[in-house]
Amino acid sequence: MSIEIQISAQRFQSGSQTNKRTLVLNSQYQPVTVEDFVLDAVQKQGYEGFFTENIFWWQMMAILYWDAILKPFHDNKPFYDRNDLPPEILQPVEWNKKSKFVTNYSEILIKLGLSNKLQEHLIKRWELPIQHNVRWFIDSPYRLSNYLFALDNLRTQQIIALVGRLAVNYSLIRNGLPDLFVVSTKETKFIEVKQKDEKISSVQKDWHIFLESNGIRVEVWRVLC
Repeated sequence: MSIEIQISAQRFQSGSQTNKRTLVLNSQYQPVTVEDFVLDAVQKQGYEGFFTENIFWWQMMAILYWDAILKPFHDNKPFYDRNDLPPEILQPVEWNKKSKFVTNYSEILIKLGLSNKLQEHLIKRWELPIQHNVRWFIDSPYRLSNYLFALDNLRTQQIIALVGRLAVNYSLIRNGLPDLFVVSTKETKFIEVKQKDEKISSVQKDWHIFLESNGIRVEVWRVLC
């Protein structure tokens, strides 16, 4: 079961009706999201990391599994010739058909070796002419360094387990991944950020259990404001 940690913050009163997100004041008295507030707190404890939530891991899945599950949807067009994810990925029946294929492809990726081989796999797909790259990668806040950071700090089997679960069940479980991915010299962990009375959804709980079953620590940080 995920450990819960409480942290106090001062709510930012903007007076604006347009911004519905809860903002709090950081140590410099600047308004930030609760996720950034927690990230700042753990960085002061010696952790490095960034906001990942769902999109980061969706993109990791697309990079690693493009040839296996996405490319065939569009007449075998290569990664760099797509403008966006194919709409078929939201159809459960299409993905369930590929469950065994995804499992076999995961075994191939594992046999490539540890993270250095997966890094080569990522770099090969990232170093493409920008005008040919996938649109949602161009607009993404993440860079190659973010993916290499994840590869360096998770075991190969953990990465394959995480993105492989997405690859098989993307249409059903693409949401619910924790907000932050952080690393210290002693541990790697995910952090789910919640406000005082905010509930953890069932799909989030499933992800927490799955990650912990694969040896990855998950914490829930509640911001009291």
